[in-house]
Amino acid sequence: MALSQDRELLLRKYSQSNPFSALPMVDNIGLLMFYCLQFMNNNIYYIEKCDAIVIAAYKDDKLLCFDIFCDAKKDMGEILSIMALDSTKYVVFGFTPKQIYNYKISQVNETNTTLFILKSKENLFAHNQLMFPLLSHA
Repeated sequence: MALSQDRELLLRKYSQSNPFSALPMVDNIGLLMFYCLQFMNNNIYYIEKCDAIVIAAYKDDKLLCFDIFCDAKKDMGEILSIMALDSTKYVVFGFTPKQIYNYKISQVNETNTTLFILKSKENLFAHNQLMFPLLSHA
């Protein structure tokens, strides 16, 4: 992320959004760049074959996929296969995938991650299994 062309590529791919997310981050460049220029600057991958940016980390046998930015015609399975290491057995998403079949859904219980929603406002989370994207946490 030290190179301006890398930052420009990230922003160009971000403008295409995450086509695989049920609740993608939109108009959140400031927070994205906060994460990507600071402590996640070594976790940004460009998959040239898929023309996709993946923000991910590896922990033990898990691929932690925080976000994927590309056009809607790409295949998430192919992107994740390219990202997976030989030791990868699981993918943990930092966003809610649109297609949830074949995925195990588990409740996230982490300190200081409570989302407050005004009672009089629409609550998408009340009747849907959704997660606020991790890169949208402030």
